[in-house]
Amino acid sequence: MFSEIFLTGETRDWVIRTSLAYSYDTWLVLLSCLVAMFASYTAFHLVTRVSAAPDRPAKAAWLVTGAVTMGGGIWSMHFIAMLAVQMPATVRYDPTLTGLSILFAIAASGFAFYIVTKGARTRARLFGGGVVLGAGIGAMHYTGMAAMQMDARILYDPFLFAASVLVAVSLSTLALRLLYHSVESSRLPKHVLKAARGCVMGLSVAAMHYTAMAATYFLPTGSRPAAGFELDPPLMAGIIGAAAFVIIGLALTASFVDRFLEIKSREARHSERFLAAVVNNTANGIIAIDENGLIQMYNPAAERMFGYTRSEVVGENVSILLPLEERAAHDGYLRNSKLYEPRILGVRRPLSARCKDGTSIDLEISVSDMQGDEGRTFIGVCHDITEHKRAEAALRESERALQERVVDLELVQRRLEQQGGDLVRLADDLVLARDQAEAANRAKSEFLAAMSHELRTPLNAIIGFSEIIQSETLGPVGSVKYRSYAEDINDSGQHLLSLINDILDLSKVESGLDELYEEDIEVPAVIAAVLRLVRQRGEDGGLALDLDFPDALPLLRGDERKLKQILANLMTNAIKFTDAGGKVTLRAWCRADSGFVFQIIDTGIGIAAEDIPKALSRFGQVDGDLNRQYEGTGLGLPLTKALVELHGGRFDLQSQVGVGTTVTVRFPATRIIRSRHDAYAPGVGDRVAS
Repeated sequence: MFSEIFLTGETRDWVIRTSLAYSYDTWLVLLSCLVAMFASYTAFHLVTRVSAAPDRPAKAAWLVTGAVTMGGGIWSMHFIAMLAVQMPATVRYDPTLTGLSILFAIAASGFAFYIVTKGARTRARLFGGGVVLGAGIGAMHYTGMAAMQMDARILYDPFLFAASVLVAVSLSTLALRLLYHSVESSRLPKHVLKAARGCVMGLSVAAMHYTAMAATYFLPTGSRPAAGFELDPPLMAGIIGAAAFVIIGLALTASFVDRFLEIKSREARHSERFLAAVVNNTANGIIAIDENGLIQMYNPAAERMFGYTRSEVVGENVSILLPLEERAAHDGYLRNSKLYEPRILGVRRPLSARCKDGTSIDLEISVSDMQGDEGRTFIGVCHDITEHKRAEAALRESERALQERVVDLELVQRRLEQQGGDLVRLADDLVLARDQAEAANRAKSEFLAAMSHELRTPLNAIIGFSEIIQSETLGPVGSVKYRSYAEDINDSGQHLLSLINDILDLSKVESGLDELYEEDIEVPAVIAAVLRLVRQRGEDGGLALDLDFPDALPLLRGDERKLKQILANLMTNAIKFTDAGGKVTLRAWCRADSGFVFQIIDTGIGIAAEDIPKALSRFGQVDGDLNRQYEGTGLGLPLTKALVELHGGRFDLQSQVGVGTTVTVRFPATRIIRSRHDAYAPGVGDRVAS
């Protein structure tokens, strides 16, 4: 049995030597390939319509159409390719086997397409469809070969026979994979993907056919074939090709028509859904009635507005939505609609309506009409203006109340205008009193400055003469007591001179007469000078004096004499109010965010928080006990604070009784001179008015 179909080792060489030689008509070969690719493209296009079909009959129709197109294309390709064979033998075909071959092709195509379009898309389904389709192509081919009746016997090379089936299965699987890929997301353009899968499938049919023909040997027998129908090869090729293209063209036409109709149907469904969404989601009630006044359409907004559900009102007369006294009149409007149309159609007008619970609502309604196949339809769009009406009534009431309020306010305004005149006069008096007080304060400061100057002149003489007497410059004074008296006179004069100097400085600052003589200050040198002034007093009091500042402090732009006065006053105060064994620390640092900072910290008796404002006031003394125990005029801290503020700085005093006091002086960062190049250009000694 095997040797009757396939070559064997014993007969191979003899069959190859004695078999009929044959060749191919190139144009018919090309035509067969084009038919296969075009049929595959069309069939795959039709199969993609299966998933878009609306129901099972439509899906089945597209599946059958695709199977017939694919099977017919495969069959046409085979017989065109067979007509392309040119060999010295007359060929006839058995009609039964010829018809059976096309059925194999159609059935295999349909079953393969069913597998890949039914259910989940998996690799198993893909491979199964490829096997079925490839096997169907092989079955169609070899059945068609069996239908050949000629004076020769057909034998096949078993290896090429198997290779032809394997080629058909492999390329069919690849083509179906591309069919899958069209449904999935793809980076390829759709037309490229469609053309690719059509070409692959068409080439799989052609490759299988010509691989199978390479496996075929025609062995002459010398006997004539049984009776059959004989075909003229060129004519048969034309008929088969034309029939194939007609079938495929009709299939494509049907697909495009269906696609067009589906698009139109989809657009219609979209329009219907869109219109339904608008009607169902609008805030206005929409009611449609026929010529007899029966409700045909009633949207959800109308349900919320009137309280009736759609099932309760559709088919009922629209008058159930009107007040009882207006129902009969509305029926008259419908009977004489042409008379009232100019006043109703397309006009927005107010209307009273009655809800299901018997309450009345105010509406604004606009009516339009539409002529349809079943008659005329009136469509009313209702807007609930009940709240608007209530708001209008409330607004009118508010306007009335507002008018009454305006009258009251006018009375109040007249009274306020009268009181305003009194306040203006009072304000003028207060301004005059303020100006007089400021003038008196300036006069006081000027008087103090003048008096301090006048007092300082004779006081300097007293101090000078007391020093001459004390040192016996002009000769012995006689009694030792006179020298003691001279020392007392000198000390008292020095104290009084210091007091007068403080008064004079404070008065200048307050009166705006003081000036800054600005220069670039070497801060460490100023600190050293201040330390020399207070060191002896600190040592006499048994105190430890500590300095804490970095070696590389930048220059400070300011008045050097006033800086010394500030630091000396604060150090003297700290030493004066710190008991023996205590400690006074002078710290200095500078940063761009905090400026140039000096801090004097002592471990003295401290000041209560409530007494700090008093200590910073002129001549302020915290209490009598301090005044009796410690000397002072109460001008040091106010003067120091004024000198700091004259530089644009800030003065802060923090203290706690029994713990000590911390005074912080901050000069602004703009006064920091980072290098000599940053120094003030005009030079040292510039005068700056306060």
